[in-house]
This record gives sequence, C-alpha cells and structure tokens, in this order.
Amino acid sequence: GSFDEAKLALLSPASGKYTVVMERGFHGRYAGGRLIFGRGNRLFSVPFDLDVPAATGEPEQLVDGVAGDADAGIAMFSVSDRGTLAYVPGTRQTLRRSLVAVDPRGTPQTISRESHGFVSARISPDGRRLAMWLEENAAAAVWLKDLSRDALTRLTFSGDDHGPVWSPDGRWIAFES
Repeated sequence: GSFDEAKLALLSPASGKYTVVMERGFHGRYAGGRLIFGRGNRLFSVPFDLDVPAATGEPEQLVDGVAGDADAGIAMFSVSDRGTLAYVPGTRQTLRRSLVAVDPRGTPQTISRESHGFVSARISPDGRRLAMWLEENAAAAVWLKDLSRDALTRLTFSGDDHGPVWSPDGRWIAFES
C-alpha cells in the first residue's frame, strides 16, 4: 500500500495518546505555523495551530517532483524553524541529485553545484549547514555540507549510516547505523 492515505498525528509523551491532525499525507514537519507533508512526489503546506492542535486552512501544493518513496512514507525534504525548505528534486529512481532550497515565499535556489546520491538532508538549527545521507556505490554514509562554502565533508565510514538528525543546539548529529 501507499502512505498517501496515511494520517499525520501528534503524540503526547506525557499521556501516550495521539491526536490525528491531517488525513492523506506522510512525513509531516511543523515550521513557522505550518504543517509541511508529502503526498506522492509532491509537498503540501497547511496553516497549523499547535494550541488546538489542528489545521486552520486547506492544504496548498508547494512543490512537485520531490524525491522519496510514498510506499515507505519517505519524502526527501527538511524545513527550518524560520520556514526555509530544502528538498531533493526527482523521484525515488533518481540516482544523482542536486540540492535545492526554497525560501518562505516559494523561490527555489540550487544549493549544490555537484550532483550526488543525496537521500535525505536536515537543516541545522542555525540554518548554515546540512547533515545528509548519501548513497554512493551501494554504501550509505552521513555527510555534512557547509552552505556558505559549498563544502561537503564525509562524517561516517562504516558503510550503512543514514537518517541524520541535529540536536536542538546544533552541536551533535544522531544517525542510524
């Protein structure tokens, strides 16, 4: 089946109960008063009130052609607290990809001069770096990209490292291995 018909929910760690907040979407992220989520290879945005918690409008399509896998619930994007969106254009079959950032007004800008096997990118809390998972020659590794210098540095070397996530202060990156 496809995650296109999945439900996005908020979980209360205190009570262990969850509240469904959106039908028909996957890979939801909250930023700047909006819920960003995937359907197929598209990204959507809807105004969202955390106090209720509920969407306060209708979903609007942001981007068409985002790499990912609707059957696995994966959309390859990240969004900063300030609303800057970075995504990997393409489809799941796209092997070499570039990185694109989208400002809160929806203006895309290529942020990588080179194409690689980018799978997932996460914007640092300060918005200056990306932690990403790259697949090259059947091996997955976590890499760091300094956006101001367009520099890419490999962080892991075990051959199957993926899913990087920044600590809230930006000092650490957790990943699966």
